[in-house]
Amino acid sequence: MAAESVIQQILGLKGKDPQFFGRYLLKQDFLEHKIPANERAGLIKKALDCGRAAAQTFQVDYQSIPQYLEEQQIAIHYFEEVSAVTKKDYTLARITLPDQVFLNRSLIDAGEAWIKAETRLHFVTEQTSIETILIAHELYHSIETCKKLYTTQKHLTYRVGPFKKHARLHSLSEIAATAFVQELYGLVFSPLLLNPVLIYPVDPPFGTEILQQFFAEDVSRKPMD
Repeated sequence: MAAESVIQQILGLKGKDPQFFGRYLLKQDFLEHKIPANERAGLIKKALDCGRAAAQTFQVDYQSIPQYLEEQQIAIHYFEEVSAVTKKDYTLARITLPDQVFLNRSLIDAGEAWIKAETRLHFVTEQTSIETILIAHELYHSIETCKKLYTTQKHLTYRVGPFKKHARLHSLSEIAATAFVQELYGLVFSPLLLNPVLIYPVDPPFGTEILQQFFAEDVSRKPMD
């Protein structure tokens, strides 16, 4: 897909509501098929509310992300993207609890260069930097673990033969983390848009595929004629 079409699709996703991206993330959960349809919207809403509440509490308790990093003794590390071929998975950032955050320097640099060159993408960094967004997203996982928030609990009950299972839905943590970052910095877009923005310059086929997955969710929600 040409860069112009990709930019238009990114702009089209900019105004999508958090529930839209919540549904997308829930579909990525390996237990998604076991979640009752009538419970999904409620789970997403509670995860979003949890992330927003965590951000509000964070703003009261800490002056900034660096203060939290210092107090919790969390170190930031960078790694490079070494693959030169299309992949099916990229790691933008990850956290190894309790105190190690890893950021993909290659993708950050590529995304920043694209944003700088394309004025229509400047909105991505208007409120704060890409690095800060990625760090804040990962720090939500530190906060939810320390405070045993809603998203760390087991909200799914299902049966395997005669046995009843209780499981945590890890997608709810990701949903809450996006809400945490949006609330913390007043972002006008979902942090999930960083996926295509950072990956497309490095791997156009996979960056395009990510956008198609987002729009597949959009189509799936449209009523039948």
